[in-house]
Amino acid sequence: MKYIKYTQLTAPAVALLALVANQTQAQIQYPAGHIDIGMAFDTAAEEWDLHIHDEEIDMEYEPDELYFYGSEANSANFKLSAPGAGQFSFLGASGDDVFIFPQVEDINLPFIGLAAEENLPGDFIGDLLINMVSLTGGLGDFFIYQTDGFGNPTVYFDSSDGFSGSDQYTLGVGGHAHFNFAFTQEGFYTVGITATGTPTVTGEEETSPVAYYSFGVGVVPEPSSYALILGICAVGFTALRRRRA
Repeated sequence: MKYIKYTQLTAPAVALLALVANQTQAQIQYPAGHIDIGMAFDTAAEEWDLHIHDEEIDMEYEPDELYFYGSEANSANFKLSAPGAGQFSFLGASGDDVFIFPQVEDINLPFIGLAAEENLPGDFIGDLLINMVSLTGGLGDFFIYQTDGFGNPTVYFDSSDGFSGSDQYTLGVGGHAHFNFAFTQEGFYTVGITATGTPTVTGEEETSPVAYYSFGVGVVPEPSSYALILGICAVGFTALRRRRA
């Protein structure tokens, strides 16, 4: 069953979106704010729902409707130099450029998390497994990693050596975590992600279809046309999103 979810937006929120969101090739640019890659399972339809949740305005999108965008013009913390040695040697040789959507929030960049908060504790038997299965577009490598309180990194997704079961993160049902999303070259990238879990309603392990999430790393996709996707209204505005129930 499908239904229309009504999300009431304030006039300032609409104005902010109108100023920053350009539609290029049917994708909305997301340059800053708290946003999550959401993993949910529709227990009624017995199917996965991988999506994007904009935490700033409580709006949800299909994966192909939006791309995360970062640029050194937006934030001096986006383009960095790889240390080239030690625990961070995976990011490249010393002095090589590396472009990072950071684990710690920078108000001028997307603050990207993985989230399974829409699932209830009884929806699954055990945890969820999130896998990266593909990377297309740009010419660089892609990593998702976390740093602990002592600055030590743990790499969960690494495209430099291909894709295998090791490109995986275990996410608790109802969980929410943030990471460093790092690219070694500028470009427009698309990352394929799946979620696997054992829904209580089926009692069998279920893997989602591949969901594709896009990243503009210092560049935007070649536009067929540019259009402002939201008008600015003086008294607010009601947005309609179609979501699974």
